[in-house]
Amino acid sequence: MTKLTADPHWIWKVFAILGPLMCLIGNLWLGWGFEMISYLVGLIL
Repeated sequence: MTKLTADPHWIWKVFAILGPLMCLIGNLWLGWGFEMISYLVGLIL
């Protein structure tokens, strides 16, 4: 953990990877995933 906290660049690498990934998940959620996820949540609840 000391190496991670000492090197701040890994944070930007994580953001660089997570950024497009979250955009992709968001697009899927808004596109077809919203109804499916809402349906699954409705089943669980």
